[in-house]
Amino acid sequence: MRLHYAHKRQLLKEILAPLAPLAHLRGLEAGLHAYLELRADLDAHRVVQDAKERGVLISTIDTCYVGMPDRNGLLLGYGGLSPQEVIHGAQILREVIEQRTAKTKLLTR
Repeated sequence: MRLHYAHKRQLLKEILAPLAPLAHLRGLEAGLHAYLELRADLDAHRVVQDAKERGVLISTIDTCYVGMPDRNGLLLGYGGLSPQEVIHGAQILREVIEQRTAKTKLLTR
């Protein structure tokens, strides 16, 4: 099973790799979920909302804290997904983050 989940995480890692300046995948190599740490200026709640509008359900890391979180990011659960669903969801998430970053740049000009 560890190899099965490691394969899914590897797919996630490969698809999200181009986000390196914006986000970093954290967590165990063979777990059931991963933590995607977002750059401080990215609004995790807006990323969650944008992804949800495109059919991808993710959570902010806030749900893991009793008080105010000390980091900005997303909890990505992939254990129950097929490899194809992991690929599809990760591609959408990458697009959402890239689009959100582009919108932020336009607003700050």
